[in-house]
Amino acid sequence: MSSLATTLFSGRCPICQEGALFKGAFELHAKCPTCGAVYQRDPGSWTGATVVGYMSGTVYAMLCLI
Repeated sequence: MSSLATTLFSGRCPICQEGALFKGAFELHAKCPTCGAVYQRDPGSWTGATVVGYMSGTVYAMLCLI
């Protein structure tokens, strides 16, 4: 199993695959309790989702006005 699949399905650290990734259902640890890797969001990680959402909403609004 690949590292990404292991991380997604087991909730383990993507670096060491031993430490827990999540504290609870929706909260990440600040760092891996086993290897100490810091978990942080990539800069601009929500930009793409925001643009797609805004554009689809704009297209929908324009279609409703026609």
